Amino acid sequence: MPTEEKLESIQRQIEKKIALINKNMTQAELAALMGETRFSVNHAIKGNNTKRVVRTRKKTYKVLGMED
Repeated sequence: MPTEEKLESIQRQIEKKIALINKNMTQAELAALMGETRFSVNHAIKGNNTKRVVRTRKKTYKVLGMED
């Protein structure tokens, strides 16, 4: 992965983690709220791109009030 893509991926991870902190919520709490596993939420935050993880990421954005 080129350096710029890595930086963008890291930036998106940080934005999601900041949104969790602002909501005073852990990944485990977010997963429970969404009916997902902590594993799925973790992979969604890290930026993996399987169909299930992309679906989980979209739910994550919605719950955290972030743009998709």
